Amino acid sequence: MAALLSVGISLTGLPTSTFAQSVDELPPVVVEGATLDASQPAKTGTSKSTQNTASGPAPASGATAPAKQGAQASSDDGLPLEQIGASVSVVTRKDIEERQIRYVADALRSLPGVEVSTSGTQGNLTQVRLRGAEANQTLVIIDGIEANNPTDGEFDFSNLDATDIERIEVIRGPMSGVYGSSAVGGVINIVTRGGRGPLTFRASTEGGSHGTSDFAGGFSAGNDKGYLSLNYHRRQSEGFNIAPVGDETDSWNLSTFSMRAGMTVLDTLSVNMTLCNMSKDADRDGFGGAGPLATAVDDPSKLTSDTWLAGVNVRWDTLDGHLTHEVRATRNATVTTDNDLSFPAFPFYSRNESEDIKYGYLATLRFATPGFAAHTVSGLIEHEDESFTPGGDLTDNVERSRGRESVSGEYRGDFGKTVYL
Repeated sequence: MAALLSVGISLTGLPTSTFAQSVDELPPVVVEGATLDASQPAKTGTSKSTQNTASGPAPASGATAPAKQGAQASSDDGLPLEQIGASVSVVTRKDIEERQIRYVADALRSLPGVEVSTSGTQGNLTQVRLRGAEANQTLVIIDGIEANNPTDGEFDFSNLDATDIERIEVIRGPMSGVYGSSAVGGVINIVTRGGRGPLTFRASTEGGSHGTSDFAGGFSAGNDKGYLSLNYHRRQSEGFNIAPVGDETDSWNLSTFSMRAGMTVLDTLSVNMTLCNMSKDADRDGFGGAGPLATAVDDPSKLTSDTWLAGVNVRWDTLDGHLTHEVRATRNATVTTDNDLSFPAFPFYSRNESEDIKYGYLATLRFATPGFAAHTVSGLIEHEDESFTPGGDLTDNVERSRGRESVSGEYRGDFGKTVYL
């Protein structure tokens, strides 16, 4: 029998003229990750306090209600769902809260075409596959930063909880034309909660069976001129035993820190920054045993994972918003270790360090054929540097690296608000 105790606190400061928010009509659900141009021209002088929400049924739960204010995404971000030819599911913040989802992997389990597998307790490797493609063919993007581990091309979803997630977009089918070969199976685009809105402090704590405890805290504030959001979350548990023989429990703990900040330098010039750290320690069992099928076997092996994601985006709207320039820079630095103690007389230790740095320039031109169609043409040029260093007992500890340049183009057409190409 499991027990749970939960306490949550949220304090919102008295709004001042600086943080005053106008009331806007909530738009239909939109998708960012299905196009190079993730946002439409900024509307200078108007409020961006509202968050996109579903006016139709949300694929995860069928709920149709607004998400909470204070998210960074404006009513201009992304494309309306009905204008996208790809198969897309969107999980909103309301879905996450109503279903009491703790981890992003759990939010994905109920979606069509998505397979989630976990090799052990919560702290162990969790893989997600789209439409039968391998886990390293599913691209994971968090706030515009590619989060896949450069070591093996996969993203371990046991590192990501749902506490600060605003929206999850699952885009099925090959998106390699936009995102490269890592997106053969599809893209999972994750948007975290931003900082616009009145000054708000949040704190919550939980405790339960198996020595489980949880703490989350943060604050956010901002308006059209600038915003800042800081969040910290830690969850840990003594775990339970998955092996059919033995009584060793597999404990784990996960810590997440995130920061989002931005400012409007001019009416047409803005800067946005993102920083995220996901750190995990976990016990794991080995697999073997007697019989035709491998089963979990108790052993004291341990693993760790530490990932830093950082990104900056500078956007400049020109020609009254018809031509947009974006300069992007992102960094993904991941360190994983595994201390294999399944054979105490022959312990095996491994450590993998990897880094992925990208610089890119995106230009988007928007124009119309009067009375007929609206057109969008985007072009992206990007440089990427990857490095990987295998360390430990049986490797050479030599860094491997490579660099590459990429070019991508996209055309979108809106013909009479009826046909979208």
